[in-house]
Amino acid sequence: MKEITMRDAFLNELYDFASKDHRVILISADFGAPSLDKFKTDLSGQFINVGIAEQNM
Repeated sequence: MKEITMRDAFLNELYDFASKDHRVILISADFGAPSLDKFKTDLSGQFINVGIAEQNM
């Protein structure tokens, strides 16, 4: 079994929840992670990237 980071485990679970419930969204402050690619591609309407603007979140 391949170990994954805590961040990737969280994003994978969030993806599972969001794919079942369109009310679940992900707001990102311009951080990059390969596990975000699937979310951005499959659930683009539920992904918001505010850029480097954490103070606005």
